[in-house]
Amino acid sequence: MMYLNLLDNSQFKIITNGSNVLPDLQKIFKHLQHIDIPFCEWNNPFYYECNTQEDNVNKLIYFAQILGITIDKNKCISFDQQYFNKLHETFEKNYNGDSRWLDFHEMIHICESKSQSNKSVLTIHYRHLSGMLEPPFNKDMKDYTTQITRGDVYIEWAQLGKTPYTYWANKEPNNINRLCKLAVPWIKLKPLIKISLQDQNLLYNKKIDKFNAWWNLYKKDWCSHWNLQDWTIKDMYNVAVFGRIENVDSLILKLKSKIHPKRITLK
Repeated sequence: MMYLNLLDNSQFKIITNGSNVLPDLQKIFKHLQHIDIPFCEWNNPFYYECNTQEDNVNKLIYFAQILGITIDKNKCISFDQQYFNKLHETFEKNYNGDSRWLDFHEMIHICESKSQSNKSVLTIHYRHLSGMLEPPFNKDMKDYTTQITRGDVYIEWAQLGKTPYTYWANKEPNNINRLCKLAVPWIKLKPLIKISLQDQNLLYNKKIDKFNAWWNLYKKDWCSHWNLQDWTIKDMYNVAVFGRIENVDSLILKLKSKIHPKRITLK
């Protein structure tokens, strides 16, 4: 059994199942249960209720200044994807394990997303603290899903890079070398835990036919580079549901009151 513990000492039981990722996760949390979650305010799904795009860009500017980076505020406010791609390249070239770069990188993702009102999921991310505990991901994904039920607790692809779909959607260069470098499959099992607050279809609104027409031009070479037989859009969005919580309404009330996660523990 696993438990989500909040800052007010309230506790939510995670009823685990037979997922093939569970043994590895339990090994990871044998250690992580003693460490506070480095929870950021923007990990709260209700953070965006009182933040505008300009608020988010100002926070990006703050983290960029710490690293000596100048940000074009107007391009960020206007959702200039090519500019965001350049900022991603800056992170890619300079990231050295310093957590300040992770703050910068997370804010790029937040600022480039036009759907700022996602209240469907709570994300618990250990960021750099879990690095030494992350085993290689080599699991059979046949029982994974893109259909999530309210209360499901799951993990998903969480690499430093992009999925091929995101690479395409962000209008990155049509260059196989760049694609192989930036777009990566599921390589490591990271303890990036998500708790679904609503039913979700992870392929909803995805431009599957248009993506597949593009992907078919590059998939064979990309799969060869990563030593894969195939990698479909379903593979990119498949998640491993390893448990569930029952009292979702209570968790939502806590989050709206800014009572954030503290630790995940085992019993």
